[in-house]
Amino acid sequence: MSRLYYTGLGQSGRSRLYCKDKNEYSFDYGKQVWIKGGRYQDCGHPDQMKCGCFGRLHKGEKAIITKSCH
Repeated sequence: MSRLYYTGLGQSGRSRLYCKDKNEYSFDYGKQVWIKGGRYQDCGHPDQMKCGCFGRLHKGEKAIITKSCH
């Protein structure tokens, strides 16, 4: 079960929902990749795109949680 908490509205006026355990579910803004269950997730771009995104190159690898993960 996810441990999400609500922090109110951000500067954009949108609601903010965060996961307390960044290893469980977060986004690394430095690497531009989603982290779920402690593993990097695929970027989701079509295979034909050959994007070279961090998520595509490192999908399934154990994630390193840094200060840029939110």
